[in-house]
Amino acid sequence: MDEERQVSATHAAASEESALKHQIMHVSRSLANASGWMKFLAILSVLSAILSVVFSRWTELWMWLPVWLAVLLWQAAGRAADASDSGDANELRESLDRIGRYFKISGILALLGLIGGIVSLFLAIPPMLGA
Repeated sequence: MDEERQVSATHAAASEESALKHQIMHVSRSLANASGWMKFLAILSVLSAILSVVFSRWTELWMWLPVWLAVLLWQAAGRAADASDSGDANELRESLDRIGRYFKISGILALLGLIGGIVSLFLAIPPMLGA
């Protein structure tokens, strides 16, 4: 009798694990479908960084940021595809972590750009008014 319960428990655990893998595969499918666009954006980010360095020496200080963002997107795309194919929860979590990091860094950079633009505007107005 104990052996039957153990076999039944083993089958139930295997069934739950299979259901979880199926859910992970289903949930990560949308993310995996966007992986091509994530990789495309990563390539554009690297090209943008290269062009910035070619045309301006000042950007050498900041060029690593778009490259870092591109690497995060590329890794997220690969992990999403892996999670979709395998149903591995760790791969999905890693993909989402990288996407979260990408948006956090992008948000900080956008905020810094906005603040820099406002400061530049206030510095440019007095000379334009002749003050």
